[in-house]
Amino acid sequence: MKKLTPVLCSLALGLLVAAPAYALSASESARMKREEFRTRLSTIRDAKKKTIVERIDQRLAQINASRTAIMLRHLTKIEEILNRIEARTNTVAASGKDVAAVRTAIATARTAITTAQTTVNAQAAKLYTINITTEANLGSAVSTARQAFAKDLQAAHQSVVTARKSVRDVLKALAKVVGEKLTNTTED
Repeated sequence: MKKLTPVLCSLALGLLVAAPAYALSASESARMKREEFRTRLSTIRDAKKKTIVERIDQRLAQINASRTAIMLRHLTKIEEILNRIEARTNTVAASGKDVAAVRTAIATARTAITTAQTTVNAQAAKLYTINITTEANLGSAVSTARQAFAKDLQAAHQSVVTARKSVRDVLKALAKVVGEKLTNTTED
């Protein structure tokens, strides 16, 4: 499943790019979903349930925005670290050591970072509208939206973790070439 996620994300992005010109833009589609949500929300008679559902809907959007922003900041830091490691690799290569394994690991890490950025950006663009059918099914509709949100957010987070681990692997490869021992080996 982990290997399939980047492929599915790139396929989905490819479909978005290849969509016909008459298709709705993402903002228009989101606006229409919002209007439909508001219309269905107005059918709920219980004011307390209505405010709870509105609040949950708003919180899902807020949490998604804040968590994806945090993930993007982490990816930026990870990329900066990889750039510093690459600069160090160039100086080690200039001294005559074989850094082919390190360069391969760097390429793998760059791919992992790019994949993670694509996944997180796609997650940031997602909207989680609660599909209100009846007032009796309101709890299950909220639960379904929340579970889908949690699953998607976890997948985006996992891609960031994978990128971080790939940069860690680059650092290990460089340390092996240089002959240094890593001081913080809490992670294998």
